Amino acid sequence: MLSVADLIAQVLNFFILMFVLTRILYRPVLKTLDTRREHLARIAREAGHLLEEANRKNERVEKDLQRLESQARDILDQATKRAEQVAAETRDFARQQASDMVRQAEEDIARKTRQAALSMKDDVVDIAIAVAGTILSREVDAHDQEELVQMAARGLERSRSEEA
Repeated sequence: MLSVADLIAQVLNFFILMFVLTRILYRPVLKTLDTRREHLARIAREAGHLLEEANRKNERVEKDLQRLESQARDILDQATKRAEQVAAETRDFARQQASDMVRQAEEDIARKTRQAALSMKDDVVDIAIAVAGTILSREVDAHDQEELVQMAARGLERSRSEEA
């Protein structure tokens, strides 16, 4: 059994051990835990600041992206309008060119028609003169008159075929 002296020695040893453990181990462990806790709190604060900064940067990037998308849409709209304008100008130019070509062709046709009419008139006059000259040089009966008209018609047809 335990004697009172052993009991007192054990209680004294327990308190000495508690004092030594408190001084040597418990306080340094608490200090280490406090240091770690402060370190973790500092890291958490830094992470919070970094997260806030990242969120601000993300918002700026989103705003910049929206602004750039808006600018891209504006540029695309302007390019589309310009392309439509160029297409309209091109169509108008082509229509004008076609109209000018048609007008030129009509003028050419009218000029050639006038030239052909003048040429035919000259041919008819020449034939009439030739026929009159032939008629005046001799007396013509009905048969001779018919031959002269046919000869004049053949001459007229030849002159037309030569012009074509």
